[in-house]
Amino acid sequence: MSEGKQKQPVFDDDQILRTLNHRFLLISGYLEPQIANLGDLAKLTSAQIYDLLHKKTMESLGPQGTLGKRKVTRLSKRRPKRR
Repeated sequence: MSEGKQKQPVFDDDQILRTLNHRFLLISGYLEPQIANLGDLAKLTSAQIYDLLHKKTMESLGPQGTLGKRKVTRLSKRRPKRR
């Protein structure tokens, strides 16, 4: 009898790209239905993935890529919170 080595699963490049792109999109905030609407994730280019990630990041920041209207003030000029 020969030593039994378990066969390692074989992944092709498309499977790896699909998995990586899927994870990137999930991490950036896309939902499963949104990802499903993108089609075959292995066919997306790096530039397309970058654009999708950038778009989602800008959406989370708010209008025109800002965090809304916030005024920057010095800590020394802030009023203490009232209780």
